[in-house]
Amino acid sequence: KSLPPFDTPLHALARLTAILLVVASLRAWRRQVPERVVGKTFWAGLAVSLVYVGILAGWYFSTFSAVVRTP
Repeated sequence: KSLPPFDTPLHALARLTAILLVVASLRAWRRQVPERVVGKTFWAGLAVSLVYVGILAGWYFSTFSAVVRTP
């Protein structure tokens, strides 16, 4: 019986590490940034992240569609 791809010990470690990273990031944010968590800095970071994800998704799907369209 094989394990589903997301039920491995490595995936569990990745989830725990992500949770710890979020907690550490929030603690560091509260010490360093004098504004609320959801302030101007947050929205600027979110905008940059969404643009970056959009660029990567566009590159991925254009590359993928070019591979699929070849006769």
